[in-house]
Amino acid sequence: MNDTELKLKNMLELLEKDYEVEYKSLKKQYDDEFEKLKKSFEEDIEKYSQRKLKEANDKAKHILKLAKSKAELRIKEEKLKLKNNLLKKVLDEIENKMLNLENERKKYFYQKLYFDAVKLVNDDYIILCNPGDVEIIKTFVSDCKIESDNEIKGGIILKSKNVSIKNTIESYLQENKNMIFRLVLEEVGDI
Repeated sequence: MNDTELKLKNMLELLEKDYEVEYKSLKKQYDDEFEKLKKSFEEDIEKYSQRKLKEANDKAKHILKLAKSKAELRIKEEKLKLKNNLLKKVLDEIENKMLNLENERKKYFYQKLYFDAVKLVNDDYIILCNPGDVEIIKTFVSDCKIESDNEIKGGIILKSKNVSIKNTIESYLQENKNMIFRLVLEEVGDI
C-alpha cells in the first residue's frame, strides 16, 4: 500500500469513527426526543381520558338526578291520586251512611241543616227535599210549604224569590271535606 492509500485509509477510519460518534449522538437525541414525545402523547391521552371520564360521570350523575326527580314527582302524583281516591271513597261512604240514617237521627241532622239555612233567608220560602224525607221534615217544620224533588238525595233546599240555599248532605260534606280528610289522615296516617 502506498502512502496515499494509507492516508486515505486512515482518513476513512477517522471519518467512520466520527460518523459512528455522530450517529450515536444523533440516535441518542432522536431516542430522547422520541421518549419525550411519547411521554407527552401518553400524558395528553391520559388527560383526555380523564376529562372524558369526568364528563361521562357528570352526565351520568345528571341523568340519575333527573331520573330521581322524575320518579319523586311521579310518586308524589301517585300519592296525591291515592289521597284523592281515599277522600272520595270516605266521602261516598259517609254520604251513604248519612242517607241511610235511622229516621230519628236523620231528623236531628235535617233540623240542623234547616235552622242553619233559615238564618240566611229573609223572604218567604219553600222547602225542597227528597220524596222519602218529606215526612221527616214535616215533624219539625209546619209553617211553610214542603215539596219533594227527586234530584235531592238527602237534606234540604230553601227556595225563595231571590235566593236558593242548598243545605243538602252533599253540600254539607263538600263544605266539611277538608276537616274530614284531616281527621282521616290523623287516624290512618299520611299516605
